[in-house]
Amino acid sequence: MSFELTQRRWLLALSAEVTPEPLGNPKAFSIYRNNYQQNLLAVLARCFPVCQSLMGEECFVQVGLRYIASNPSRSTWLQTYGAGFALFLSGLPGMKEYTPYMPDVAHAEYLLYQAYYESSQDASIPDNAFYTLCSPYPIHQIIAGEECSLDAGQKYYFVIERAEFKPEIKSINKARFEHMAARYSQWSEVTDV
Repeated sequence: MSFELTQRRWLLALSAEVTPEPLGNPKAFSIYRNNYQQNLLAVLARCFPVCQSLMGEECFVQVGLRYIASNPSRSTWLQTYGAGFALFLSGLPGMKEYTPYMPDVAHAEYLLYQAYYESSQDASIPDNAFYTLCSPYPIHQIIAGEECSLDAGQKYYFVIERAEFKPEIKSINKARFEHMAARYSQWSEVTDV
């Protein structure tokens, strides 16, 4: 068996319940699988603390394990893990009926997490601004833990900035959003979540 094939089988076995025989002792492999899952759950918890709080610990762990099973880590750089979590949440049964804002919150949290690690190499780009996004929900208030109306009848516009290595989501008006989206489109992830 080729090394590449062994690697693929190993990766698939990490998210499976049963260890394929050629990969070794199933009991020993289950310890490795558990460590792998716990490490990725820890990454998800660091990246999505508001989602974890809104869902509750037990629900977040179950959703996280489902995400890990369908989205194994493809990189040794774990800071990028969770990029598809918002999309994954939007596909979960009942999400749109009970917590339709959750995917938007997850998307904003992922961008906040990424803004902490990113830096601009372009001198024309302000060092403290990274992403613009809009949502039908006041996700800045949800993330801050504030009381808010969750009626999805209007659009909210946001910029994610980092000052002093502390990323923040700030509400902005539509004109500023459009200006930033147009001017900095080469670096800003303009997202209509």
